[in-house]
Amino acid sequence: MTTFSEHLRRAFGEAKGLARDFRRLILPPLCPVCQRKLALHEEHLCSDCFEQLPFTHFRGKSNNPTERIFLGLTPLEKGHSYIYYYPGSASSQLIKAFKYHRRAETAAFLGRLMGEDLEGSHFFDGIDAIVPVPLARKRLHERGYNQSERLARGLAQATGIEVWDDVLIRHRETPSQTHFTYLQRRENVKDAFRCPCPDRVSGKHLLLIDDVVTTGATLLACCESMKEIPGIRFSVITLALTGSADNTFPSSLHSFGI
Repeated sequence: MTTFSEHLRRAFGEAKGLARDFRRLILPPLCPVCQRKLALHEEHLCSDCFEQLPFTHFRGKSNNPTERIFLGLTPLEKGHSYIYYYPGSASSQLIKAFKYHRRAETAAFLGRLMGEDLEGSHFFDGIDAIVPVPLARKRLHERGYNQSERLARGLAQATGIEVWDDVLIRHRETPSQTHFTYLQRRENVKDAFRCPCPDRVSGKHLLLIDDVVTTGATLLACCESMKEIPGIRFSVITLALTGSADNTFPSSLHSFGI
């Protein structure tokens, strides 16, 4: 028998849904890529721009370009990226929208899509927790949120895996890496992270998540900060991958703008 409180919750949920739909009719959200008004059936991104995204199609493929970035640098169980990042493309506009234009909810939406895309691929088998790459304190204050943490929340919604956003901290501020070479990026984030609770992650398989991987310097620094913890294992997942399919990078990465 349905209780009064259950009826009340259902009615409240329906009222919230009607209010949301009414707001969208009066003031519809805009697609972050083309700025067109979204239709009622569209969520965060219009259908045309979604279809233009350069998907990597790494699903279920080992030794893919994301995994090869870390080859010989750190032991990695699995790696995956959802789309490619190309300067000036729909993918770059989408990423800049949630990094610089307060579209945090878009990051969570994309995290959920990433999880749904990998459903049934066994990518998440054995993973104990999702760990977002920490954002520098100053940047977190300016932005108001960590975009990697929002991606992680969306991914958790799709997979049911817990997000541990307190097992890795950035204890040293680092300048933007936009204009840095590969070696400069490695040096910039060296020793920038630490794990305040090694006992908690001992023996665990952690899935590190970031928005974009270019050289892998940041994710590599995260792994290195915890590599001495007994039994720990790492996999990585990112929304986007820059660079070429043969895993080569230019001496200057200025053209990527990230």
